[in-house]
Amino acid sequence: MKRLKHTFGILLTTLIWSGCSEDDSVLDNCGERFWAQEVSTEAEALSAAATQFGIEPSVANCNAFRASAQTYLDALESARPCVDSSEKAEFDQAVDEAQDSIDELDCNLDS
Repeated sequence: MKRLKHTFGILLTTLIWSGCSEDDSVLDNCGERFWAQEVSTEAEALSAAATQFGIEPSVANCNAFRASAQTYLDALESARPCVDSSEKAEFDQAVDEAQDSIDELDCNLDS
């Protein structure tokens, strides 16, 4: 359960951080959209899955949470070219830490 709380914390940090930008004028070859907008659908799905898993911790909800988290991280990877160069190191670190947490998430709730 401790690992689950850690994973949930990292994913929420990544989710919250991805929606923020200090300089909304940075578009970096992404047309009229900011990179956080590119992953908004996946972010909303992750938030819903995390909420459901928090309300009802079950193997099925854990697996749904893990799948939503992976989909969100995959979307972040595709949005990487849109991240301002001054934010890339922090972005990469957050994504890497979240990926590690997903990889370590054990949905066998009996252990």
